[in-house]
Amino acid sequence: MSDDLRIIFGDLFFTTDNVVLANGIVPLNEIFLDGPIDPAAREGEPVTVAGKINEAQTRMAVEKFVRHQSVAERAYEIFASGQGGTAEENWVRAEKELLVL
Repeated sequence: MSDDLRIIFGDLFFTTDNVVLANGIVPLNEIFLDGPIDPAAREGEPVTVAGKINEAQTRMAVEKFVRHQSVAERAYEIFASGQGGTAEENWVRAEKELLVL
């Protein structure tokens, strides 16, 4: 991944014209997402996205998108394999794998 890509997480919301990620990280606590979004994603669902944020920090060009449900399932697989670490380490590893970092 490029150095100018950012990874943020939050809850997914849909408006008439936009997909919005609400979080407490960017200045306005929400950012509009442009790009591929998992069609199975639901309103209010926690997700992690990687992409490029514009200068005003209001929009993100999404390059990678992962639902937290998918991260949880992969983290459990890592745990069950006996090759994992702590719950947090398994989560971070799963998230990196799914975001292809």
